[in-house]
Amino acid sequence: MSNGFSAGLQRPDVVRNPNLSPDRRSVTRWFDTDAFSQPAPYTFGNEGVGIIRAPRWINSDLALLRNFAVTEHARLQLRGEFFNAFNHTNLNPPRPAFGSSFGVISSAGPARQIQVGGRLLF
Repeated sequence: MSNGFSAGLQRPDVVRNPNLSPDRRSVTRWFDTDAFSQPAPYTFGNEGVGIIRAPRWINSDLALLRNFAVTEHARLQLRGEFFNAFNHTNLNPPRPAFGSSFGVISSAGPARQIQVGGRLLF
């Protein structure tokens, strides 16, 4: 979390449990933003490390390859690689700084990516 000061990340004060039950979470309110307050000037907040969990990340990468004999000493290797093969939407962590987007998830990880390649081995 950040308290919005230009001095870098500083911890806010926590006044109650900020975690919402899974059925109450949404991309516009991942945790209870009212559970945090600005600490007094020049003081550190009481927030512990890791009290908020980001959305789970499910990523399945897949690679397929096939070798073809070209000559006795050479072969051709064709590859297909799939990143996030099942195209699962992976939400990025919520915004940690106080402000209008505090606690909002505003982006997601990349969609499925496919690359095809060939290699001549001799």
